[in-house]
Amino acid sequence: MFILFFLFWIFLNGKFTLELVIIGLILSAIVYAFACFFLSFSFKKDIKLCKCIPLLLFYVLVLILEVVKSNLNIISLIWSSKHPEPEIVHFKVDLNTRFLRVIYANSITLTPGTITILIDDDQYVVHALRKEYASGINNSRLLHILQKIEGVYNA
Repeated sequence: MFILFFLFWIFLNGKFTLELVIIGLILSAIVYAFACFFLSFSFKKDIKLCKCIPLLLFYVLVLILEVVKSNLNIISLIWSSKHPEPEIVHFKVDLNTRFLRVIYANSITLTPGTITILIDDDQYVVHALRKEYASGINNSRLLHILQKIEGVYNA
């Protein structure tokens, strides 16, 4: 996190001088210390987060592919004579971390044709334009990647 703070400082300044580097290092250290003391952040969490970066990047790539696929499905629905047959689906998800549950819910909402209506602990309620859009939603690739991320982060 310290490195991200420092890189953000350099990015915002747009210059790379010795004076800016020294000030950036000091300010980044102060902000990182604040995060450690008051926001229950730690160096161990940083290391765990760094281990998750490849999985997070893979998750974003798979999410982009799913959004494109869903867009094509919605386009074909619009062009065809089929009518939407909306359905509300209830299912459970095996994620323990609340943050990852919200990430999954937002990923469902980002894909066209589905909207997450409610999250209650591990219970999800999703509205889908057609039944096939919601099929397999409780066992998707995105969910499996999030479960791997949770396993790596909690290990």
